[in-house]
Amino acid sequence: MGLAGSLQQQHRQTVLEMVAAADGRHLEALSLAEAQWPSGAVYLLGYVAEMHLKAAYARLVFGRAAAIVEWPDLVDQAKRDPAWRLLLTTKAAGGVHSLTLWKQLLLDARARQPGLSPLPATVRQTSHDVVDWLDRNWAVELRYAAEFATMPEFEAMKMQVEWLTGAYGALVGES
Repeated sequence: MGLAGSLQQQHRQTVLEMVAAADGRHLEALSLAEAQWPSGAVYLLGYVAEMHLKAAYARLVFGRAAAIVEWPDLVDQAKRDPAWRLLLTTKAAGGVHSLTLWKQLLLDARARQPGLSPLPATVRQTSHDVVDWLDRNWAVELRYAAEFATMPEFEAMKMQVEWLTGAYGALVGES
């Protein structure tokens, strides 16, 4: 069956497990950078951002960190949001890997949550700025590129992704 087959059969994880997987990829990216492989590190950091955005969205729409998330259910839930069609047809290159798409879905879901205070304006604006920067500097298609990043570019990417991962609690209303 192989590793990919066993993962596809499981295809269920909690929001906490999604965050843990993202944190694992983050550590792997740091190891790649330490070994002087900045392109691989940048590529993984883009996935870290994507995974955190999806986990935060799942946390909000499924209601708790221990909620079981199945990829088809997450996508079905996202497709109910008006942002899905608008962003996929206009400005969200990358399809389901689009950081802009998942940022907007997350912010829309956060705004609809009863009982949560509004997201502070500075956090909201910084999340827009960070994801916009990430979208200009990362795409899933980079997997096909030869070496493309320098260590200073890795450091810039790391700073943006670490802001986003550090803001997870604020984005989901846990801090």
